[in-house]
Amino acid sequence: MDGPRTRVRLSLALAAAILLPSTLPAATVNVAVVNSLFNPKNPTINQGDTVVWTWGNTGGTAHSVTSGACPGGSCTADSKFGSSIQSSGTFQHTFNTSGTFPYFCQVHGSSMTGSIIVTPAPVLTCSIMPDKPVGPPALDVQFTANVSGGVGPYTFAWDFKDTGASALQNPEHSFAELGEFDVVLKVTDATNTMQQCVSPIIVTDLVCSGAVDPNSGDAPLSVTFTGEAAGGDPNSYDFMWDFGDGSPHASGQVVMHDYLNSGLKHVALMGADAQLVPCSATIDVNVTDPNCPAGDDDNDGICDSLDNCPAAYNPGQADSDADGAGDACDNCANLYNPTQADFDVDGLGDDCDITILEPPEGMPFFCGTVPAVPPTIQWLAGGYSKFRVTIAWDPGFTKGTSVNSGSTLLKTTTWTPPSKKWKKACANGAAGPQALFIQIFGKRKTPPVGGVSDVVSIDVFP
Repeated sequence: MDGPRTRVRLSLALAAAILLPSTLPAATVNVAVVNSLFNPKNPTINQGDTVVWTWGNTGGTAHSVTSGACPGGSCTADSKFGSSIQSSGTFQHTFNTSGTFPYFCQVHGSSMTGSIIVTPAPVLTCSIMPDKPVGPPALDVQFTANVSGGVGPYTFAWDFKDTGASALQNPEHSFAELGEFDVVLKVTDATNTMQQCVSPIIVTDLVCSGAVDPNSGDAPLSVTFTGEAAGGDPNSYDFMWDFGDGSPHASGQVVMHDYLNSGLKHVALMGADAQLVPCSATIDVNVTDPNCPAGDDDNDGICDSLDNCPAAYNPGQADSDADGAGDACDNCANLYNPTQADFDVDGLGDDCDITILEPPEGMPFFCGTVPAVPPTIQWLAGGYSKFRVTIAWDPGFTKGTSVNSGSTLLKTTTWTPPSKKWKKACANGAAGPQALFIQIFGKRKTPPVGGVSDVVSIDVFP
């Protein structure tokens, strides 16, 4: 059997498809038309985003949003977009092309101008993830389309190569006949850019099975494995074994293997017929330690009944905080926390993790109500005694894009921002990403001396 081609075929049955991150949805960016100016006048947006101009308190003065430039102080419209001359209301335009788009007010000309800077979208890519790439007929396959880049929304065109088709993003399809089908997906974005991706589906009556003798016993344990196959192209079958203990793979229909360490071994049999169509099967071998009746699942030489991390390899049994949970599995390795509680399920124990309780992720706030009702922020202390709360309108918390509770650290686990600070944060968040980001810094005397909470994002609107 051709080794490289075999490995490619076998990967269809055994390797998970790579998930590409989906592109962010198109955003809406707000620009105020007020006091004879546009604010912000030169926003940078992504291709596919929509800009909404909103007329504020103009004192009765009318303005327009008119696409065009004003070289030398003389403005000329170019008809790419534009509103009427109005003293209230809104106007919006979606920018599906990258570039710089100048605009002006027809009433005030070159004294009231702006530009929309549109950055190009990432390259459109796609991948296909079938839940069953190989199997017998009728093979019901759930397909997932993973799309990255481009400008949403997308349209989908599937060709299953057996006369079937679909326009859904994640269709299900049944393959009734034996054969190999190179399924094609064509994705088209809002700018009419198209990308194509392919995933092979193999429908076969080939099946593999494996026998083991013995299937359990004390270490060291010598085991004989026998592979069997039926269906497919019967001219020849090939077999490869993964013994589940980190040792090198072995090939052959009948192989022997010695297990030196105890534990439950998950053995994988990978087979192929003469056409390199793959099949697979699994077998379990339970290798026991006569001195360790509870077993040693992590193969670190420590019986599970005595292991302070029975599911994680930790032969040294290090336990820095002496709480009974070994460092290899302790969710707060430097602080005594025997219960391993983790309120927000982020992998850090409550005793070393500041957890924001209020406001919850995604809660909406409307800035039109400020400064009357700023939210009260509440958190679990996580073993820290002093805190600083920061509210930012930039998820990166860059300089100049946040307000905080001040240089004197708080000794409580609640803080209500003063109306002035909340008004500033809310107005900037509503005018920009329509979101605010909250993070809390904690300080204590014992290591780790400082720590920060996860970031909580809330939605804010004008």
